[in-house]
Amino acid sequence: MNSHPSPEHRIRGLEASNAVLRRELLDRPNARLWALRALLAGLALGFAGGVAFSDTISISGTAVTLAPSDLPGVVAVVTMDNVQLNGAHDNGVYSVAMPGLVVEVEFSWEQGMWGEDLLTVLPPDGMTCQPASCAMLVPEGLTGRIELLEWVGS
Repeated sequence: MNSHPSPEHRIRGLEASNAVLRRELLDRPNARLWALRALLAGLALGFAGGVAFSDTISISGTAVTLAPSDLPGVVAVVTMDNVQLNGAHDNGVYSVAMPGLVVEVEFSWEQGMWGEDLLTVLPPDGMTCQPASCAMLVPEGLTGRIELLEWVGS
């Protein structure tokens, strides 16, 4: 089980050229610390100054992206572009981040009737998903999408 993806997954999407900062980030094993440091690196380098910022990780070629949304009431969108390169070794929890938001996702290989891969978003406190299951089965070669919304309820 791959519960700790490689450090390259944490900094993908950052366009930082500071080699010292990259090396420092690559030495950190804790996934939550990774996401926070990637966020802070983006802020320090001016990526959050009104510029839309997203993070994409690669799970053996399957791209999982967290990006801000322009849709009313939708804070962010998680997408998965599924490719036919995954295996059981990819099962695990991964983190994606953007300024102000860190989201964990759980990847599960071949969970559908026809070998679709399952991605479950683990929304942070105060958020919910559309669809409400926070999960999507994505066939090989296709893209799935989950919207993150602020939770409004009693």
